[in-house]
Amino acid sequence: MISPLWLFAVPLLLAAADNDARDVLIRQLDQRAFGMLEQRAKTVAAISTHEAAEKRKAEVRTKVLRAMNGLPNARGPLNAKTTGTLERDGFRIEKVTFESLPGFVVTSNLYLPAAGNGRVPAVLMTPGHGPNGKAGEYQLAANLARNGIAALAYDEMGQGERWQYFDPETKKSRVGGPTGEHSQAALQSEALG
Repeated sequence: MISPLWLFAVPLLLAAADNDARDVLIRQLDQRAFGMLEQRAKTVAAISTHEAAEKRKAEVRTKVLRAMNGLPNARGPLNAKTTGTLERDGFRIEKVTFESLPGFVVTSNLYLPAAGNGRVPAVLMTPGHGPNGKAGEYQLAANLARNGIAALAYDEMGQGERWQYFDPETKKSRVGGPTGEHSQAALQSEALG
């Protein structure tokens, strides 16, 4: 007969072993990453000419493109649409959708100076990993627009209006915030290497 104590001990032992394996893996990955960062720092520090900088830029671009299996070849019209305008003090916000690829709609806010309709300098606002997406760029984009610079803030997948795993009942993501959404979407491609 198996002691009832084993019923409690076995799961605890398995959890401890799992934590130990996780810690070992994290240490190994950290060691590898820090080694790569050290090598990168040496490589960058050795760059002393414009030609060397351009060569390094080309090498990095090639590696990044290879890692992401290149850029999409599909091109098409942006099919940009303004769905609304918000007038603010010293600027306005145009709610714009566009297709970054055919049929792939991106939601964005275009901050424009209130004065004039001519050409102005522009900045692309790339959001971080916050759940608000483009809305998180409001203060900086508004300040740019008030100072005569257009700013386009957009929602990345899993942020703002572009949740991929949206639960209509909870009004939240089924898999967590933006980082959880990005990670969930990446699982399929990671399984394929």
